[in-house]
Amino acid sequence: MYSQAIVDFQAGYSYIEHVSLGVGIRNQKNKVSVLVGSNFFVNIKSFSSYYVQYESLRGFQLYDSVHVNFGIKAGYSIYSNTYYTWNLLSAAPMAFVNYTYSPKIHFVASAGVMCTRILRVKRLAYGEFGWYKPYLPELKCAILYDL
Repeated sequence: MYSQAIVDFQAGYSYIEHVSLGVGIRNQKNKVSVLVGSNFFVNIKSFSSYYVQYESLRGFQLYDSVHVNFGIKAGYSIYSNTYYTWNLLSAAPMAFVNYTYSPKIHFVASAGVMCTRILRVKRLAYGEFGWYKPYLPELKCAILYDL
């Protein structure tokens, strides 16, 4: 049976992506989103993330308007501080809790563990020694608006 796809606009805040904007497309069973995150989109060349997120909509229902789904988020990031710039490849299995506020507005909380591989590291200054952690929590809150 064919179902019409729904496109949504997303805005959120998370531990890894910081402030993110994105667009997603979903049908009754699956959802795919493209997300761009940064530190309020200031100096995006030195601090940004680009992710593709897949969510299976075959989870389970907790309450009338609350659904739990599972998926994965993966992508590329550039993070800089005073001492280093890291280019990273990351992936995280995720759990999504979706609350339907209205037919067009949804609130989503997601959690997972981001597994990271360092592609390149560049030392910018001396004075501190550090390394990017290979496993970090990914917690996110977002608002979705169906177009």
